[in-house]
Amino acid sequence: MSLGFLALLSLSALVAPSASSAPQTSAAEAQRAARVEAVIYSTRGDEKIHVLAAADLAPMASIVVGAGLHEVALDSSGRFLMGSAYGGPGAGHQPADNRLVVVDLAQRKIHRTIMLEGLQRPNDIAFVPGKPEAFVTVESPQHVLRVSAETG
Repeated sequence: MSLGFLALLSLSALVAPSASSAPQTSAAEAQRAARVEAVIYSTRGDEKIHVLAAADLAPMASIVVGAGLHEVALDSSGRFLMGSAYGGPGAGHQPADNRLVVVDLAQRKIHRTIMLEGLQRPNDIAFVPGKPEAFVTVESPQHVLRVSAETG
């Protein structure tokens, strides 16, 4: 199995708020209480992302993304995960790819697939703090793009 990116993150999107929460609890307090430390990684061979509870590595979710993701990044809200479909290194491997895949972790499904027309091998991803926008590096030809996870 070929692993892509691996990260330790604090997520609230995969954790449902407790129905027994006291009514006087503020929304911010409830969200903090509902957060969980998680490990997210991609497997390029089966084209999935996997979410594990950091405390015991118990599986929390596996989401088919339809691409072997090379790198992934999570926005600061914990809702959107963006992954780059880089492709393989050469003969006998996956061809060069030009897709970004955005996953809505709250919905546990693909939000959108962004085709980078005329560009190949998207690589590094870094979200802008507080926004569902990311900077993405592309290797061929070399570019840095600003991409919206919400609208493409």
